[in-house]
Amino acid sequence: MEYIWFEYDKPIKSQLPEPFKAVAIILSSFISMPLNWTKSNRKYEYEHIFPTLDQIKQCGKPVTWQEIMKKSKFKDYSELAWGLVTSIATLKEEYRNQFLADKINLNEDEYYPIEDNLSIFLIKDFVDVLTSKGAKKISFSNTILDVNKTLEVNEANCIEICKLCEEYPEVMIYDNNLDFAFLSVYDSFINLFLAKEESDIIDVLNIKKWEGFICDNNTRIRWFL
Repeated sequence: MEYIWFEYDKPIKSQLPEPFKAVAIILSSFISMPLNWTKSNRKYEYEHIFPTLDQIKQCGKPVTWQEIMKKSKFKDYSELAWGLVTSIATLKEEYRNQFLADKINLNEDEYYPIEDNLSIFLIKDFVDVLTSKGAKKISFSNTILDVNKTLEVNEANCIEICKLCEEYPEVMIYDNNLDFAFLSVYDSFINLFLAKEESDIIDVLNIKKWEGFICDNNTRIRWFL
């Protein structure tokens, strides 16, 4: 199985390949770096910088959408998502909402989630879920750079899968039984969680406490519009 390119104007569930029947949108965490990290890493006063993966792994911490919503005075996830995607200029002009984009309130050492990628704070959790039903192999797919790997489930290979997910955008990882799959989504701050049964998604969300929601029959990639 290769990475799945979902059409933005059609419901996600209607595009799921067999044997997947259910899907959830998982929100990628914002990033918080230590106090004064930004100021100490700028080369000049107003330089726009973003921490590297190594820097995030070394000293970054996740910040929930709920936290950003509260201090930015957004009423729900949809408003924050709309503001985020507007601010990175990926929407057609008629769909942009600059009012919401301008409301996003981050302190100097807080940063957007990494777009296009699986959440760096959740990748290990994703791999844990893939192996939770006794899978013997995990596969990785990136069609843009034609990087595809299938590895036996062991500690070293799970670490390698995590590193691949950190390095490549637009990726999908899945187990050999196709019980679960996780995908990053181009030009977005979400990941998709696919499963054979919606009850499995509910169980995982209850255990892992990820921010997100289960898609209904009408949910699209641009779910906030």
